[in-house]
Formats: sequence, C-alpha cells, structure tokens
Amino acid sequence: MLHESDFDADPLAHDVLSVWRTASGVSEGFKALFEKMQAYHNAKAVADNRRKNNMLTAQYIEQELKAKKEFLDSYRAFYEARTNVAWAVDKTDSGGRKAVTARFP
Repeated sequence: MLHESDFDADPLAHDVLSVWRTASGVSEGFKALFEKMQAYHNAKAVADNRRKNNMLTAQYIEQELKAKKEFLDSYRAFYEARTNVAWAVDKTDSGGRKAVTARFP
C-alpha cells in the first residue's frame, strides 16, 4: 500500500476541484473530500505567501503539513472505497518525485 507522503497533493487537489466544477450533484463523501482539499489549498497558500516574504514559521509549516496529510488521507480513502484500487509506486520521475499509478485487482 502506498503511503500518503508518496502522493503529489497539488495535482490531486486540482483533480478534485475539476470534478467539483463540472459535477451537477456530488455525494456527501465527495463534499467532505472537497472540504479537505480546500483546507489544504488555503493552508498551502498562506504558507507559500509567507515563504515568499521570508516570514514562514514552524506554526505555518505544521498547519500546511497537517492539512496536506488530512487531504491525502481523505483522497486515498475516498477513491479506494469507490474503485477498490490498490495504489502502487512504479518509478521516480526526473524531478525525483514518485510516479503513482493505480492497480486494479
């Protein structure tokens, strides 16, 4: 099973936002996932702004990491519950990030 830290949260957040914008009706589970995505996006924006202005503190780093973990936990649980997907790491891309693919049982 893939650990949450192996996911790249930003593209996943973009995917959730894209579904939210185009869906006419979403489940309560997806609404909860969307709320976690929003919390992560907001915490990341605050931390990025503070980074840019050299005002980043441990408190903002902790808030960003906590929101990211909660979003990734929710993302993984939501999609695994609905698709019965097992996530796997196949390779590392040129930027050093792990490429995530889904394996269907």
